Amino acid sequence: MIINVAKYDKYDEVIKFYHNLIDGMQNSKFNCGWIKNVYPSQNFIYDSITNNEIIIAEIDNNIAGVMIINHESTTGYEKVKWKTTGTKNEIFIIHAFGVSPHFQNQGIASNMLTYVIKKSKESQIKAIRLD
Repeated sequence: MIINVAKYDKYDEVIKFYHNLIDGMQNSKFNCGWIKNVYPSQNFIYDSITNNEIIIAEIDNNIAGVMIINHESTTGYEKVKWKTTGTKNEIFIIHAFGVSPHFQNQGIASNMLTYVIKKSKESQIKAIRLD
């Protein structure tokens, strides 16, 4: 498994990943409730790739997992009394985190989170939050 930042040449594959993930989760007890091209939107994905915020896990050149990491919180975060506080740039927010149903139960999500934890330590991030 290779985990790294997605470059623009992966844009179409990332879109396809999310569409397949949404289709694959439709009738499962873990349906994420996402809607194709609404969340995550193509603009969100494009902007995230442009800003080097998309992390992908690949197995045999197939995208097995994707997450978007940035410092952007959604509405309501400012009202939460977080145990660990920090400035906007001291907090990582994980968005649109998913693992393909074809690759689940192989430790992909755990490995991706380990990657984020390592990057957060390198960047002196105080907290990681899951959106």
